[in-house]
Amino acid sequence: MVNRASWEIRLETLRVNDADEDDFWSDGDEPYLVAVGFRSKFRTAGSTQVFWSGVLDDEWAEGVEGGQSRGIPASMGVLAYPDVELPTRQEILAGSMPELVGAFVLALESDATPFGAVRDKIHEMQTVIREQLLNLIERGNIDLQNPGPSIAAAQKAARDTLTPSVAEAIGLWLRSFADPDDFLGVGLLAFGGVDPSAVEGTGLPVLTAGDVTLSFGADGVSYDVLGRIVAHDSPRWRGFELVGANTAATSGSITAVSRIPNSMEVWFAGGNGSVQDKFWYEGGNWQGFELAGANHAAATGSISAVSRIPNSMEVFWVGANGSVQGAYWYEGGNWGRYELAPAGSASTSGSITAISRIPNSMEVFFVGANGSIQDKFWYEGANWQGFELAPAGTASTTGSITAISRIPNSMEVFFVGANGSVQDKFIYLP
Repeated sequence: MVNRASWEIRLETLRVNDADEDDFWSDGDEPYLVAVGFRSKFRTAGSTQVFWSGVLDDEWAEGVEGGQSRGIPASMGVLAYPDVELPTRQEILAGSMPELVGAFVLALESDATPFGAVRDKIHEMQTVIREQLLNLIERGNIDLQNPGPSIAAAQKAARDTLTPSVAEAIGLWLRSFADPDDFLGVGLLAFGGVDPSAVEGTGLPVLTAGDVTLSFGADGVSYDVLGRIVAHDSPRWRGFELVGANTAATSGSITAVSRIPNSMEVWFAGGNGSVQDKFWYEGGNWQGFELAGANHAAATGSISAVSRIPNSMEVFWVGANGSVQGAYWYEGGNWGRYELAPAGSASTSGSITAISRIPNSMEVFFVGANGSIQDKFWYEGANWQGFELAPAGTASTTGSITAISRIPNSMEVFFVGANGSVQDKFIYLP
């Protein structure tokens, strides 16, 4: 069985040997790092990944001077590689492909280049790295009888091909600004994802736990980045039975929210048409109660929940009579109930969803009994209101609906059309 583990490259400390702005009139450097991680498995289609956190931050080490050090924020310095296989030579011969794992790390000193422009350039860099890895690794050949030299050659090709082009392109680009950020260089960390026994005698860096150091310097500036490579056992899904057999409606719905980090709450339609609640608080066991009695929910209908603020939860479900029911809870009080839409409003085999785009508002979307899409919305201090988002015959009365709010002034709704299509409705608010 192939050994596997989850790994992290942790860049933890920036050590400034010589700063750019450490004379009497200066207030020190404002360095930042960009760590672009990658992984690609030899001759394995679809295995190439190139990623970075998207975080650009020059405040964590603001004012650092020569001889000083700063801790690198995890959002900028930690790269995760879950579930990496480390095959032995015998396992490689049997068909388990080795993987190239690593990171390109850029060091910059902030001046006046807009972060938006830097971010655009990093996205271009990701594309270049991906194309090279696809060519060198994913589509490449490897001598399975002697994998070490092939992996080493791929690493050298990655360094020789990528490093100069990345450095030159970014340096030239930055100089296009009036007071550009200083580009101090790019370092490469690249490791073979193999068991060390597979490459003995080759000198090939393999993925093993230990310390790493990268050095950067240009025009009298000198930085060292110190870090570690650490391994964890690959996480495995585990589970348990929350409620026993014959408790939930087998054609019904289930939903969950976490209103605070140390608590979860689950609601589902019972086999008798009730609405059941199960809740958990850290340090305790799962507990539960009946939120609505038998025949209150459509056994083939839907249920949705939202927590718009940490001390409140709201649950919505399709009633057995085609109504839309709501229940709410505020910390320190009991659950309250109300009817959001009367009998015959909703499809008893359709779907319902809810979102809260801002803390003082909620929006509920559901499939109408006539195949329409209905919207109900609430703003703090006012009553629930509603309108028809899509006319009769638009949606499948047995289909699903979901909604997201990616930014506070926008919502997007997706639903299954009556003809089996997927339909989208969106809005941008002023």
